[in-house]
Amino acid sequence: MKTVDFTEITIQEYLQDPGVHAPPEIERYLYGQCHMFAIALNKLSGLPIMVITEPRFTATEGVYITGLVHAMCFKEGDVSRVFDAKGWRSIKDIEDSYYVHPDCTWRVVTAMGCEEIVSAVVPLEEEFFEQTLEFIKKHGYLEKINA
Repeated sequence: MKTVDFTEITIQEYLQDPGVHAPPEIERYLYGQCHMFAIALNKLSGLPIMVITEPRFTATEGVYITGLVHAMCFKEGDVSRVFDAKGWRSIKDIEDSYYVHPDCTWRVVTAMGCEEIVSAVVPLEEEFFEQTLEFIKKHGYLEKINA
């Protein structure tokens, strides 16, 4: 893997060669805001959303909740690869990038279902959602879906 200073790499360069470290703009949609990216991509493209969830124990409440590991989109009828802020990726690549363990569950959800999973921890902010829609359009993600 080649190493690149974040100040020297553009989003377009990263999308053409995702072997380099992701610039911060993409990094936030891979970790932390992946649900926002998946919901926005679903709205723009109609691609269904797939999530990986895991049980998480909340010490303050003493109960398990459903925690989001990663959210992404896929083409109907083809779950051999998924689409997130890195573009099309294999299931193996997702499993290697996130700690997908035996207690994790892969499932298809609606945009509302995806939002419900994370809303207790990270509520959907309309302004950030609009920024995410613009980010997807500006950086050619809709064109990459059909590539």
